[in-house]
Amino acid sequence: MLEALWQNHITNPNRPVLVSAEDDSIRVTNKELYVHSLAIAAFLEKRHFGHDELERQFNDAECKVIFCSDTSLERVLKAARRCPLTVVVVPSPKAPKRDYPFGVHTFEQVLHTQPNIHRPLIKHDVNKDLLILPFSSTMMNIVIQHFSLQIEPKLDSNWDWGTNSMLLFLPFYHIYGFGVMSQTVLLNAQGVIMTHFDPDVFCRSIQKYKIRMLFLVPPILVFLAKHPIVDKYDLSSIEFINTGAAPAGKDLIEEVKRRLPNIKYIVQGYGMTECGMASHLPVLNQDKYSAAGKLASNYEMKIIDTKTQQEVPQGKSGEICVRGPTIMMGYFKRPEATAETIDSEGWLHTGTFKLKRMFIYYWVVT
Repeated sequence: MLEALWQNHITNPNRPVLVSAEDDSIRVTNKELYVHSLAIAAFLEKRHFGHDELERQFNDAECKVIFCSDTSLERVLKAARRCPLTVVVVPSPKAPKRDYPFGVHTFEQVLHTQPNIHRPLIKHDVNKDLLILPFSSTMMNIVIQHFSLQIEPKLDSNWDWGTNSMLLFLPFYHIYGFGVMSQTVLLNAQGVIMTHFDPDVFCRSIQKYKIRMLFLVPPILVFLAKHPIVDKYDLSSIEFINTGAAPAGKDLIEEVKRRLPNIKYIVQGYGMTECGMASHLPVLNQDKYSAAGKLASNYEMKIIDTKTQQEVPQGKSGEICVRGPTIMMGYFKRPEATAETIDSEGWLHTGTFKLKRMFIYYWVVT
C-alpha cells in the first residue's frame, strides 16, 4: 500500500485523491496522503503499536490505540476508562472547535507527527501477518481484487484511472466499502467521499464528477429506478454498476437501465467478509441478470453434502466451500468458531447453498 501511495505521490503530488462530496474545498492530495500515512505510522510507533501487535477492541483485544469520531467520543471514553490505550478523536469537518479531555489526541495532532523516514522496512509474511480485523471479528491478509481492471477495456480502450472518479459512500468498516476505497486509492482514481447517503449529494456528485463506475447495494438501485429526484440531474456518465450485499432481481435491473439508458452493464458479485470481500465476480456479457458471477482467479470451490461432507455431483444442491489467497486466518480468539468455519484443508464453509448451474445467488452478510 505504501509503495502505491509513493508512486501516486511522485507521479502527480498535487492531484486531489480524496474529495468531500458535501464540500469540495475539503480535499487531500496524493502528497498529503503519502505524508499523512507516514505521520500516522510514526504516531503509532511512538506508542509501541507495531508489527504483530494488532489486537481486537478494548480489554478483550488488549488494543493500544483507538480512532473514533467526535460523536462517538463519550461512549468510547466510557468503555475505555479501565483500558490503558490512546484515544484519537477525528472531528467532523464543520464541527466547532472544542477542548477534549486530557490524554485525548486529535487527528490533526497525529498528522503533525514527524515521520520517521529512517524506519527500517518490515519483513512481512503475507501468509501469516495480520493486516486488518474486520467488524465480523475475522483476521485476514486481504488481497484487493482489481475486478475493475477487467472492466476497463470494455468501457474504454484508453481508460485512465488518473482521470476518473469513484463515489465512496459504502461504510468503510464493512469489507465491501473498505475494498472499494482501497482500490480507489491504489489505482490512483479520485475518491469522492460522502459522509452519509443523501439523494441530492449522491446525484450531484455523479453529475459533477462524471462518475462512470458505481459500486453499490440494491436499495440504491431502487433509488435510481424510482426516486423522482433522479430526473433533476444528468446521470448519463454512468456506464457500469456493480451491486452486492443482497440479491437484485431482473425486473429492478431492467427498470434502472430503462431510466438510465447509457448504462452498459449492471452486474452482481458474491462474497463475504471471511473470504476477503469477493470470491465470485461477474463475467461481462454473460448471464446478464440471474447469476452473481464465476469463481475469481486463484480460488477453488466445491459443493458438498452437509451431512456426509462429501462433494456432490454437478447439478446437485449442497453447501458452497471456497479456498483461496484471501480466506480469513480465523476468528480472533475464537478457535472453536474458526474450526467450525474453516476445515483442516483450508476450505471455508460459507453456509450458503448452490441453486443451479454452479452459480451463486446470494451475497452473505455476516
